[in-house]
Amino acid sequence: MPSESLLSAALELDPTILEYAFTKRVALASPVNLWAVLKTVAYSWRQQVAAEQVTEIIKLGQELYKRVGVVAGHADSLRSALDKAVKSYNEFAGSLERNMLTTAKKFPGMDPNITLKEVPAISSATEGFRKEELTSDE
Repeated sequence: MPSESLLSAALELDPTILEYAFTKRVALASPVNLWAVLKTVAYSWRQQVAAEQVTEIIKLGQELYKRVGVVAGHADSLRSALDKAVKSYNEFAGSLERNMLTTAKKFPGMDPNITLKEVPAISSATEGFRKEELTSDE
């Protein structure tokens, strides 16, 4: 309706006109009412978009959290492999000093004053994760 007064006049002549219009899926509105309805609809759409974005952010956060767990599992496997490599190296260094050098010095004509470069053991071990989220088996 082009003006509030025309809508009021129509309602005075036929109080059921609004109900009839709604049954036909038509909303009678004056410019002021239409403006308020449009603002309300626009606000509702913005809220719907914001809610969808929040839902997507939550889904992404959950997926990221799962993937952090997978990466933590890989890191723990790597730590275990490094610990095993350090242990193997230390066993090698000990065997070299105890067995090979002792036997090599028994060769006839070996100069006992020749010194070989020391093969040091690796004393530090890796540290595992401490946070429960990164250590659980779930």
